[in-house]
Amino acid sequence: MLVKFFSFLILFLCYTESLLGQSATIDSLSDMIAKEKNPIKKIDLSNALAKAYNKSNDLRCKRHVDHVIEMARKISYDEGVGEAYLVKGILHYKDGELNEAVKVFSQAVDIFQLKNKPADKARALNNLAIIYEKKGELTQAMRYHNEVLSYRIQIRDTVGMATSHNNIGVIYVKMGDSQNGLSNYLKATILDSVTGSYNNYLQDCHNIGDLYCKLGKDDLATKYLVKALELSNTLKDSTILTRIYLTLGEVSIHQKKYNQAIDYLKISAAEAQKSGNITWESDALFTIANALDLSGQSQKALSIYDSCASIYTKSDDIAALAKVYINKGNILYEKQNDYNQSEKYFNKALQIGYALPSKEIRMECLLSLGNIYMSKKQYLRSIDSIEQAVKLSLSGNFDNFRKDVLVILADAYNYSGNPQKGFEVLKTAITLRDSLLTPERASQEILLKYEMEKRDKENLNKELEIIKQENKIKDRNLLIAIILLIALILGTRAYLLHKNDKISKEYIKIISEKNDQLEKLFKELHHRIANNLQSVSSLLFLQQSQVNDQSAQRALSSVRERVVAMGVIHRLLLKHDNQTKIDLGEYAQQIFEKSVQTNSSQNIKINTKTEKISFSIDADEALPLGLIINEVVTNACKYAFDGIKHPELSFSVSLLDNEIKLEIGDNGKGFSTEPNKQNPAGFGSKMIEMLCQRSKWHLRINSTENVGTTYKILINKPNYGY
Repeated sequence: MLVKFFSFLILFLCYTESLLGQSATIDSLSDMIAKEKNPIKKIDLSNALAKAYNKSNDLRCKRHVDHVIEMARKISYDEGVGEAYLVKGILHYKDGELNEAVKVFSQAVDIFQLKNKPADKARALNNLAIIYEKKGELTQAMRYHNEVLSYRIQIRDTVGMATSHNNIGVIYVKMGDSQNGLSNYLKATILDSVTGSYNNYLQDCHNIGDLYCKLGKDDLATKYLVKALELSNTLKDSTILTRIYLTLGEVSIHQKKYNQAIDYLKISAAEAQKSGNITWESDALFTIANALDLSGQSQKALSIYDSCASIYTKSDDIAALAKVYINKGNILYEKQNDYNQSEKYFNKALQIGYALPSKEIRMECLLSLGNIYMSKKQYLRSIDSIEQAVKLSLSGNFDNFRKDVLVILADAYNYSGNPQKGFEVLKTAITLRDSLLTPERASQEILLKYEMEKRDKENLNKELEIIKQENKIKDRNLLIAIILLIALILGTRAYLLHKNDKISKEYIKIISEKNDQLEKLFKELHHRIANNLQSVSSLLFLQQSQVNDQSAQRALSSVRERVVAMGVIHRLLLKHDNQTKIDLGEYAQQIFEKSVQTNSSQNIKINTKTEKISFSIDADEALPLGLIINEVVTNACKYAFDGIKHPELSFSVSLLDNEIKLEIGDNGKGFSTEPNKQNPAGFGSKMIEMLCQRSKWHLRINSTENVGTTYKILINKPNYGY
């Protein structure tokens, strides 16, 4: 009888809210409470009124919910107290009192556990999981979400199971476990498809598309996003349309289709404006600025970042504001060499980072400031900043970050004139790197993964059993209905068979994508090569400082410079999405600009002209090309501009009929291109000629005294065209 009363109450509340609005619902509940004589029903109605107050942000809510708790305690109605605690916990959460919210929700959990109310306990645990996620304590949040899932499986709440899988997937993604995140998203998709929860299914498709986007699997991301877009256009939901177009814009950025990305992002911003969601609108603008920066329009990007900063400041979204400052700092440092302004914005972001629970922003800012100070040759400040980043990384799962930062810290010590300390730090980095590869650690990770997969398999079997039983009930109902509507049941049956086939394909896909770690291992291999080159550079620096012979010092310095160049070139190669083909023009210009930035200690005017070339160079040939460019620029910066008042360097890449012409020139003092006893060819020149011969490139050198030197390299187009 009580269940019927609650069902009637819920239907009545939904009906009155849809017809009369929230205010009318509050008035109706108030009247019902005044007339109700049964104390338990009166408390249930009062809890419903507390939820209505909370939903409408009515200030009476807090006073009212305390009154409900007092009434329920007087008659020992524990379920009523627990329900009121749920509302009170939400109020604490809204006010930012997270610890108080945890305390109240935990009390609700205890009450519902004592009264054997698994559905209500699941709601309270779910609220606890949300709070711990907000606090950044992801392991605790994951524990509660898994407990919620177990209760929902127990009570056969299929819709709730889908929601739990979605929540668990979000936590996995935040913890960096994309495979398990994707697996849970796909499970949510299947469950929502079975139950016909199309709004949730739409959200699932977007989550999967967004995750594939972050993993760089653009084709799969587009597939799910288009599926979500088709459904969202039917449902006319501006909020989800905003997010879908935003993610499509991010996919287009990955594909370097910057104009298309900007078009998608403008639609996203317009939809966000239509729904009045300022946060999503500013996120779309933020991503437009990213696209402009990547397409070479850094000045426009800075202007839009300023607009985003204004919006985030008004909305008090300090985490997003910190990201804006970081991006502005990176542009000013990397693109405009404005170290002072870059330092200013990284310091702003750092101050915000101290107000956030997560350490990533603080570590990133401290590392960037360390690099800026090193560029400004303020080595002691650089060491101090980088050491702070290292200390932050000691608490938490930041071993890989610390391993890389220690290598940079070693360089800072070397440049500051303390090579012995640099060597000690470098040994620590190498020891940490080796510890990350120990069999014991690998075994622990495998064991943890096995336990997680075992638990997931057990839950999956239970979920499949629930789905099978629900399908049996559906089949029985269909069998009864067949007597009346034979044609309809045949159509429905065909639809169900199609749906089951679809479910099977989705699960096959989950299995086929499991343990797909090849791409991660490939990237890790290249990352270690780059780090090893950095280690070799530091060891050469240490050896150089211990050698007294000047010719030997010069030789070691020359070798070290080329090792550093190889490291820089290798890191640039890793930034390209496609590891086997690299766009020749874009890559060559990046190497040129990086070489000038590394070697120039004077104000050299730079002139670049790179044509849009629709073919690429093999990754195996990219390294020698980068070494040639770096060697030419290094020689020019060292020897060409003695006595030159207005030094200039020019760089161009152009497309001829059957070959590419790469040209680097200076207006320096020139040199004789014919080697003789008085002017023998140096090692650098020999290396350039050797690399060109090996790659079958044609090299031409024109040098005139007091006019300058020009290197022309002709690359055969048929070798590299798509």
